[in-house]
Formats: sequence, structure tokens, C-alpha cells
Amino acid sequence: MTAAHPPPPAAKLSGWDAIRRGLANLRANWQLVLMYFAQTLVVTVVTVAGFLVPLFAVGLERWDDLGDWDPTSGADPWTEVLALLAELGAPFVLGLVGAAVVWFVALVLLSWFQGGFYGVLAGGDRQAIPGRPSDWRAFRTFSLTNYAGWGSRFLWRYFWFWNLFGLVLLVWVLLALGVVFGAIWGADRYGEAAAVGIGCGGALPLFFLVVVVSLWAGLAAAHLGQEGSRVGLAARDGMRVLGERLGAVLLIFLLYFVVGFTLSILMSLVLLPLTVGATFLMQEHMALYVAVQAVSYLVQIAVSGVLATGLAAVFVALVRSEAPR
Repeated sequence: MTAAHPPPPAAKLSGWDAIRRGLANLRANWQLVLMYFAQTLVVTVVTVAGFLVPLFAVGLERWDDLGDWDPTSGADPWTEVLALLAELGAPFVLGLVGAAVVWFVALVLLSWFQGGFYGVLAGGDRQAIPGRPSDWRAFRTFSLTNYAGWGSRFLWRYFWFWNLFGLVLLVWVLLALGVVFGAIWGADRYGEAAAVGIGCGGALPLFFLVVVVSLWAGLAAAHLGQEGSRVGLAARDGMRVLGERLGAVLLIFLLYFVVGFTLSILMSLVLLPLTVGATFLMQEHMALYVAVQAVSYLVQIAVSGVLATGLAAVFVALVRSEAPR
């Protein structure tokens, strides 16, 4: 009696096959676009509420003092700001603490939505036959119960991953500030030509770095939706897939950029007459202006949801074809 051998791993997907597979997953689980829409609205509202907490904790009337500073008076702006903050006192500190709590809740909600989002996409890709898709219905796995279950199960892994992503972005911001201050120093020391050289010379690698970080984050987030994944493993595998399948990732990113740019132009052509007309009517019909702006914003979120869900589904297909089975 011969020993049973495990099945061989699925063949790696080409860039085009990953796109086909991701679009089939998107079509089968189109409700994820609605969940992305809900995620954007909920997280945005909670995040904005965090900014309002310090305002109401101190009192709106006391913030009017911020407008009393005269920039032509020769006073040190930092001294004026510090004096104002000291005057605001304990309510301001408590407001900052409250804002931090609200933003923590926003990140938890985002992580729950992301866990359900990628859990459903990974489940759909997992249950379909590997390789080029033959029937989009094989990817069908969405239900609110499944979504909520994956969201609860993967909440903390996405919570810590987005904290890691924020830390990486913070490093990028510090590097960008270093380039800015370097350009200012170069202008003072060697003239405008040095400032231009430092600024342009630093901007190119910074732009390249932010593209790499964005692609890495998308691939790592797709990896986190798999069973047995964790933050460190997803971060490493995301960078590994980016390096080993750079051509496929760039093809996916280029197609995403072209489609997104085309849709943004089409939306501008459709929505621009409405927004311009609402602007002229703003003084007499404020409610109409607000309604038009709200509709424009919701349409943009809906289109972004389709694009983001499609890109995530494609990345899930590509990452799963690269991961050991």
C-alpha cells in the first residue's frame, strides 16, 4: 500500500489571470462594495468626531482667541500658541484624551470591516478551483454572518497591521520633512540652485518609496485574510511577493490607475455641471447645495468602493497563488 502524497501546490498565476480571478471574485461577492461604502462612511464620521471632542471640551467661544494673534506684531508664534494652550488648561488635555479614545474606536471599526472584507475575498478565492476562473459563481461566499464572523476573527490582526502601516508612514513623513528642511538649509547656505537640487533629488526617492509602501500594504493586507496568517508573516510575504512578482504587481497597479483615472474624468464631466450650478444657487438654496455636494461625495465613495474591492480581490488571488498550500 503506497503512502498518500499531498497535492502539488497550485501553479502561480500570471498578472492577467490574477486580474480575471479577482474580477470574478468581485462579481460573485459584489455586496462587499456596499460594505466598503459603509466602512468609509462610518470610519469617516467617527474620525471627524474625534477632532470635535477637544473643541467642545474646551468650549467653542474660547477657541476664538486663536484669531487674536497678529502675524505682523513681531511676537513669536510658538510662544503665543503655547500660552494659549496653557490658558486652555485641563479641559484641553481631557479633550485630547477623548479624541484619542474616539480615534482608537475608529481604528477598531476599520479593522473589523477590513477583517470581514478580506476574509470573504480569501474565502471566495479559496473555494474556487485554482487557476484561470471558469465560472464566477464558484467564488460566491458572501453573507452578513460570514462577514461579521471574519471581521471579529481577524479584527486584531488588522488592528496591529494598520498600526504598523502608520509607523511606516510616520518614517516616510520624517524623511519628507528632512528633505524640506534640507532644501531650506541648502537655500540659506548655497542658494536657490542647491535648494532645487536637494528638493528634487529627495522627492524622487520619496515618491518611489510611497508607491512601494502602498503596494506592499495592499499585498500584506490581502495575505492577512488567509487562515494562519499573522502580522509579521504578512509583512514579510507582502514584500516577498512584491519583489518576486514585480511585473504582475505593476501590471495590476497600472490597470487600476488607468481605470481609476478614466472614471474620475467621466465623473468630473457628469458631476461638474451639478456642483457648479449648486455653487451659484448656494446663497438662495443652501439645502440644494448641501444635497448636491452630498450626492457627489456618495457617488465618489461608491466608485472608489468598486475600484478598491476589485484591487483587493486581485491582490488576494495573486498572494494566494504565491503562498505555500
